[in-house]
Amino acid sequence: MAHAPHTFSPFQVAVAALACCLATTAPAKEQNVTRWVDDQGQTHFTDRPPAAAEGAATTMTVDPDRNVVPAPPTPHFVPAEPIRRKPSKGSHRATRAAEKKAQRCTRDNEQLRRLHSRMLAGYTARQYNSLMRRKRNLERKAATDCH
Repeated sequence: MAHAPHTFSPFQVAVAALACCLATTAPAKEQNVTRWVDDQGQTHFTDRPPAAAEGAATTMTVDPDRNVVPAPPTPHFVPAEPIRRKPSKGSHRATRAAEKKAQRCTRDNEQLRRLHSRMLAGYTARQYNSLMRRKRNLERKAATDCH
């Protein structure tokens, strides 16, 4: 007579897995660590003292629930004062040049605005070439001074 296979619900599988995990994990316990120095002067740390270094071995008990070495104190951060320097002559010249360029840009745009108003007011065929030439020149100057 054949038996039907038994099936488990996902909840039963999860509970069984959790029980297995809890059963296999043990709480951490104290351990003994041995410190010893070999013939070449190198320091070693092991869980068993070596047979050759009986007299020079030091055994310590380490509690894994505590820090073995305390953390250093956190230093208080104080930002440094910014260094205030006098502007160099080169930066002053650059500032003056930028100011002059901005003034030229403003002047060119104002002249273009007035020329545009003049052209909207009307002009004769004789004035057309002169006004268009002036407009092209001002647009070129404005493109150079304003960019």
